[in-house]
Amino acid sequence: MADLAISLSDRAAAGRLAAELAPYEQLWAVDGIGGAVFGTVAEQLGKLAAYLGRPDQAARYLATAQDRYEQAGTPAVLARLDALAGRRPQAQAAGAADSAGRLRRSGQVWLVDWRGRHSIVPDSKGIRDLAVLLARPGEPVPALELVEAAGGPPAAAAGGSLGPVLDATARRAYQQRLTDLESDLAEAEANADTGHADRLRAERSMLAAELAGALGLSGRARFAGDPAERARKAVTMRIRAAISAIAAQDDALARHLRNTIRTGRLCSYQPEETVSWRT
Repeated sequence: MADLAISLSDRAAAGRLAAELAPYEQLWAVDGIGGAVFGTVAEQLGKLAAYLGRPDQAARYLATAQDRYEQAGTPAVLARLDALAGRRPQAQAAGAADSAGRLRRSGQVWLVDWRGRHSIVPDSKGIRDLAVLLARPGEPVPALELVEAAGGPPAAAAGGSLGPVLDATARRAYQQRLTDLESDLAEAEANADTGHADRLRAERSMLAAELAGALGLSGRARFAGDPAERARKAVTMRIRAAISAIAAQDDALARHLRNTIRTGRLCSYQPEETVSWRT
């Protein structure tokens, strides 16, 4: 009836419904034995107050509805409030709202607010990693710590590595063979020996791939069984997957995260301007 009164622009009916429903603000409106759930009465009261030109009342009622939906873990119903965003007074000034966001868990999903857009993304370890980083802007966070925060083993119990994947002698041998291959390949190409050249290229590609897998950034040796390296790989992959999930809901936020999230053994959130995230 409240929706009908608003749709028909019947202010008298809307005013009467607002008065009749006011005592039931905290209750949920349910049809029959639960065949349909219309949300809290506070949501209807908020819409009525907004239609009747009572912005303060509308803000209070809709804030009540939002709190009840978040507490109940009902993101589908909570998302319906998005349509009212244009009529919901903001607690912050417009400029401040642009530099604020929210990433909050609600059961098996996360509620995301970013610059006027509201999204719901499924729970994942990558989303939990993002929540830690967004709450600590500019602060380097070890990947091992993110693994622990997402339910993995304690960082303190990670242990050490089994040594470099390639020792210095093997590394020099690989590099020397690659140098020899370049010389042999140049000779084979000069002699138009395509079969031999193809075999040399295949060997060169294989050795280059093995050497790259044994070295990290700036040519530093990777270590076999290194827990920090395993954590780096795992966290990097799952953060990328989480940002992809966000992109399906909010491209602008996904771009912001891709530009500001740094992954590695140390991960961080590095926005150019101060951004305040509520979690």
